[in-house]
Order: sequence, then C-alpha cells, then structure tokens
Amino acid sequence: MFDFLLAPLLSLFSAKFYRRLLSLSQGLGFLYVAYLSLLLAIGGTFLVRIQVLPQTDQFIEWMEANIPELVFTSSGLDMRVKDPVLLTHPQWGPLIYFNVGSDLPQSADLEKAAILITRTHVAYRDPRQNQYRIQSLVPGPDAQKRWQDLRVDGPTIDNFWRRLRPFMGALVFLLFFVVAFFWKLFAGLLYSLIGIAINFFRRERLAYRFILNLTFFALTPVTLIQFASWMLPGIHIPIHPLIAILITAAYVAFAVLASQQRTQPE
Repeated sequence: MFDFLLAPLLSLFSAKFYRRLLSLSQGLGFLYVAYLSLLLAIGGTFLVRIQVLPQTDQFIEWMEANIPELVFTSSGLDMRVKDPVLLTHPQWGPLIYFNVGSDLPQSADLEKAAILITRTHVAYRDPRQNQYRIQSLVPGPDAQKRWQDLRVDGPTIDNFWRRLRPFMGALVFLLFFVVAFFWKLFAGLLYSLIGIAINFFRRERLAYRFILNLTFFALTPVTLIQFASWMLPGIHIPIHPLIAILITAAYVAFAVLASQQRTQPE
C-alpha cells in the first residue's frame, strides 16, 4: 500500500519498483490510473476555485450591469432597446454586438465584436480556423409548437449563476476525473503497443497483461509535468506532444526492460 501511494515518485526511477509490479495484481494498473486521475481532478478543481471562479464572478457582475433585456421568441430575438448595443469588456475588449434591427449578419458588423447577435442569427469567430460561424436563433417547426418565450436580463443571469456556483466544485471535479481517467486509460492502451515491441528484447517475454500494467505506471512522468503546468501557472512548462510521446515511450521501455529479474543479487 505504501509503495502504491509513492508510485508517482517510485515509477520515475526505481527498477525495483517495476520488478515488484510483476508480482502484484494486474488490476493494480487500472487502480493507478484512477489514482492519477484523482490527483489531476483535485489539482484542477483547486485551480478552478482559486482562479476561474473569481474571474467568472467578475464577468457575471459585468454582464449583469451591461446586458440589455432580451426576449427569445419563436420568431427570433426581441430587445427592449432597438438601437444596436455593443458590450465591451474592460479587459477582453468588444465581446458581444446586438443588432436586432437586422436578420442576417452583415460583414461590417462581424468585425465589431467576437459575437454578433441579430434578430434571427448568432455569429461568432472560430479562433481555431479564424473564420465566422453562423447559427439560427429561430426554432424549428416542431419546437415552435411548444415554444415558451425566454426572458434574459442582468438579474436573471446573476440568479442563475448564484444557483449554479455551489455545485461547480463537484461538477468540475467529476468532469476532470472522468476525462483524465479515460484519457489516461486510452493512452495506456496505445503505449502498450510500444511495450509489446520492447518485450521482444527481454530474455523472458511477458504476457500482455503485465505489459499493460507496467505501461499504466510509465504514464507518470508526462502526467506529473501536465499536473505541474496546471498547478503552477506562473511557471511555463512547455511540453510538445512529440516530446511527451518520446518521454512516455522511453519510460515504457524502461519499465518493460528494467522489470527483468537480475542474475546477480541486488
């Protein structure tokens, strides 16, 4: 049990540790993935609480003070103020431009803010492809039959956030844990293919279940680097995907080869 708790440290350098893994339950690797995911979830939740939530609180306060009263109807968006409204955040600049006097987004308006909302459409800039995407605000024929107008204003947004905020910690923790667990599980399955190739260089070949178990522990170095980069935002720890692959592949090779029993007493 003590070795398992110290596994994030021992798996970085200890050949003895990898040899001991061969005598333990093969299901321990899956439990270790859950352990790593738990550490990532705790760190991610802590980071969200101290950094993201305070910034979100400030953003909600800004939205409450600046957003006009909006009514989403079956025919599109209605706004009490008919003139165009530009919401400019003091830190992030022009965010939302409301122009309910127009139906289709105009090219000139698309340059005024990150998000453009007309009476019937919303357009936003996709930073990944540096282009705009346009979606309709008008519900389909089936949805219009049971449509109920939705009113949104500053107090509505603030009230919604106040109800949601107490649950954010649990939701973020669950999200981080589930994503990290399946992410590392999938990574372990992929890197175990490298372990199979390295297995041919062993004097005594391992069954796949042992290779998979060792591979899960060999994910530790890159996981710790990712953990540190999240928890220490003031310290930039660049890790290119190719570098991460090489580091993990090297540790898989180390785990598979170092787990061989020595012929000489240690």
